Amino acid sequence: MSYQALARTLRPKNFSTIVGQEHVVKALQNSITKNMLHHAYLFSGTRGVGKTTIARIFAKCLNCETGLTIEPCGKCNACVSIDKNNFPDLIEIDAASKTKVEDTRDLLETVMYAPVVGRYKIYIIDEVHMLSTHSFNAFLKTLEEPPEHVKFILATTDPKKLPITVLSRCLQFNLRAVTQSHLSSLLEKVLQDKNVEYDISAVKTIARQANGSIRDLLSLTEQVMALIDNKLTNDNIESLLGIVSNYDIVKLISSVINNETDSVLNKLKNMQTNNVDFSLLLEQVLDVIHNLIVAQHLYITDKNSFLNFHKNLFDYISEAELEIILKSVSPETLQYYYQTSQIAYKDLEYMPDSYMVVEMALLRMMVFFSNFSSDEKIETPKKKVLTSPKEENLAPKDINIQNESANQPVSSFDVDDFDWNRLVPKLHLKGLEKQLIEHFEFLSFSGNIIRLNLSKSMACLFTDPKKVSLEAKISNILKNKVKLDINVTDSEVSNSIAAKKTADYERKQQAAIEKVQNNPHVTELVKTFDAKIDINNIELLENS
Repeated sequence: MSYQALARTLRPKNFSTIVGQEHVVKALQNSITKNMLHHAYLFSGTRGVGKTTIARIFAKCLNCETGLTIEPCGKCNACVSIDKNNFPDLIEIDAASKTKVEDTRDLLETVMYAPVVGRYKIYIIDEVHMLSTHSFNAFLKTLEEPPEHVKFILATTDPKKLPITVLSRCLQFNLRAVTQSHLSSLLEKVLQDKNVEYDISAVKTIARQANGSIRDLLSLTEQVMALIDNKLTNDNIESLLGIVSNYDIVKLISSVINNETDSVLNKLKNMQTNNVDFSLLLEQVLDVIHNLIVAQHLYITDKNSFLNFHKNLFDYISEAELEIILKSVSPETLQYYYQTSQIAYKDLEYMPDSYMVVEMALLRMMVFFSNFSSDEKIETPKKKVLTSPKEENLAPKDINIQNESANQPVSSFDVDDFDWNRLVPKLHLKGLEKQLIEHFEFLSFSGNIIRLNLSKSMACLFTDPKKVSLEAKISNILKNKVKLDINVTDSEVSNSIAAKKTADYERKQQAAIEKVQNNPHVTELVKTFDAKIDINNIELLENS
């Protein structure tokens, strides 16, 4: 007997073995149980999630010789024939190869004939979005009012390309990408049935690479099984597929965060030596940075959600290691890393050397970080980020880091004529620090402590390094060591420099609008030509 691929031999034959599409299965079962069968169904979803498989099982449910059922027997002539793909009343059409209107007309000529042996004649049209406009037009009337014995099942990976006239004639079901936990469980069962030894980390790696597709999962598994000797491990999977572990990706990003140029370049060279696919590497970098951004936000706002997120997506590093990374980089810098990676991913299409694209993207990230860290004096953990130093809280209200960069003697003092609005310009801040300090609302200054309000919306940007940096710069101006006491408030502060600038701008803008509206020449033009003044295009000049 000739060999068949895993994706074909393990194709589910009933609804109970469908993975990850319970919402679709339940709806189809209910329609059969209640005898509420529609004449046309549309299954949409990415490749390899079960569109055609569910269509065939549904066909068995409708034509099983035991009667309409949600559990086809699998033994009657109809069920066996459908499984073998030779049932005369199940017509499968690949729309990608039958795009012409003549093909559609030939199909429609057969619709009127009664089923040969089955209860229903079922047409499964795969990749239906590939049909031409003329084909769709020829198909519409039959799709809306087919004979009682005909059911249409359309499948597509791109429902947006279907005419609305087709969509409105079908019951639509969107098949979701299969979760990594479902893929991992399925793969473990397959490997156990095949008596293949495996590491759980290897299973998770293949599940991640499958990107929600069961067919991709089984194809990757088959590829790896053909090359390994006795055991499936993370090392041989990464070597065979040309991928890098997510742990190594995190270490690479950590080196970028620490501005360790030599380390980053050496890691890339080693990956090149190991024949890593740098296109896939960039996809992994994007994925890990995205997860870091989400994790950092959860760490600041909801610790319980952060712990669950770590358990699900960062199980390859400890919670302490992840916290160190999140506290060593600002949210805006991570956003820049993600944007840079996105741009680099688009550049892959135009560059012959994917290694060069990745290398330049990482160097660009470090140049950004170096420039801003020199202005903002961002302090990061010592070199090896993936260790476990003493944990500190990231939330602004818990910051109690002692300022070691100001060496002036400490003396308690009050400044009666202290003016926060005059102090801020003297600091000559740039970038994020300038934006941040202008959002503080001054409360009081006594006993070496400057008390400030900060709205919660800005608090996530106020990290430990920025507090230390601001304290040092203010201490230097005042010639005395000071500390900042930040009160985070849920409401927007109304007496900050930024709020005053905004109010002043709005006042001047309104004055400019009124000046234009009251200008006699403008008034005459409006009257003569029945015109309207577009106040949104009235710009306030800097010297106004």
